[in-house]
Amino acid sequence: MPSPTARARSNGARILGPLLAGRHSYALLFHNSAELTTNGGLPGAWSQLIVDDGRIRIGRQGAGNQVVSETPVAKVSSDLTEGLGIYVDRDLRAADLIPDFPTAAATQRTLLQELEGVPVDGVIGIDPVAIAALLKATGPITVGDGIRLTAENAAAFLVNGVYSAVPDTDAQDALFAQIVREVFARVQRSEEHTSELQSPMYLVCRLLLEK
Repeated sequence: MPSPTARARSNGARILGPLLAGRHSYALLFHNSAELTTNGGLPGAWSQLIVDDGRIRIGRQGAGNQVVSETPVAKVSSDLTEGLGIYVDRDLRAADLIPDFPTAAATQRTLLQELEGVPVDGVIGIDPVAIAALLKATGPITVGDGIRLTAENAAAFLVNGVYSAVPDTDAQDALFAQIVREVFARVQRSEEHTSELQSPMYLVCRLLLEK
């Protein structure tokens, strides 16, 4: 019988294969679990994750509070707008209140495409715990004004410490965007110098699937 690690790697290859094949543009939303929603936390920052035959790079980035319209943009049922508020169809952050990730993601996809002009083939959510798991695979990063994030301290810092270290909201969003950029840059650099079975992509998938 395959070991848990072998099964996780097999599942990782099965899940990641279609996502990494060909050319795609994904929206990566950083969910801040300090501000909980039904899908993990308000998306304080978003990044365009561009995939080109397995190679990954970060495209455009922005703050969640900038993806807002004064009028409806996405098609959302009246039950949701009446129950959750009118802004779920026009605000990237408010859309995360929708208690169903596929529906919330479809709404956020429309908002990013219509308001930011970003092509979106799919939406991926990432939170502080996932960032910590990524750092376990890639190693520490240094961001902002010399802030060193590791697998051990990242989750606590992103949920709590960031508010005292970086009081300004716009600066927080910029820091979240930089963290995503640095982490995926590390993933890409490591991916180029490791065998397939030891690549951070598969290790990351194993770490997340085994939780």
